[in-house]
Amino acid sequence: MYLPRVRFSLQAGILALVAVAEHSEEFERLMELSEKYSGFVLPCLGVHPVQVDPSGEQRSATLQDLEAALPLIEKYKERLLAIGEVGLDFTPRFASTDAQKNEQRQVLIRQIEIAKQLDLPLNVHSRSAGRPTIKLLKEQGLGFQFLVFNLIYSNPYIGAGEME
Repeated sequence: MYLPRVRFSLQAGILALVAVAEHSEEFERLMELSEKYSGFVLPCLGVHPVQVDPSGEQRSATLQDLEAALPLIEKYKERLLAIGEVGLDFTPRFASTDAQKNEQRQVLIRQIEIAKQLDLPLNVHSRSAGRPTIKLLKEQGLGFQFLVFNLIYSNPYIGAGEME
């Protein structure tokens, strides 16, 4: 799936690809790709706020998802461009309860702590949660040392400028 896109990108003269894995089942495949295309495919590992359960249904991320991902993040920490794609996704079909939203916040806070420990930026996702995401990042003491990705999804008037 990824190989044709990588080859097309190389042929198109693109200098590098920032590649994210959204859940731990993708981590090894992404790292293999980054090794095969070293210096071109720049890997980010993290737990996306929307996960897929064994039946293929999408659901809100949990602390158990993060626990499953931590050994692989630790294993590959020296090769990572960033921790990500991480963030908050409060789309009602994924996070309809306060408990789900709070657990997403806890998953994000833990990943912020990991990024700080590893001195890596974050690749941030936010959908239907722009203001809560910015608020949480500020509360955690983050400024512009993270990569903003998909942050303006739910509101075109919320952007990185609010992090100043």
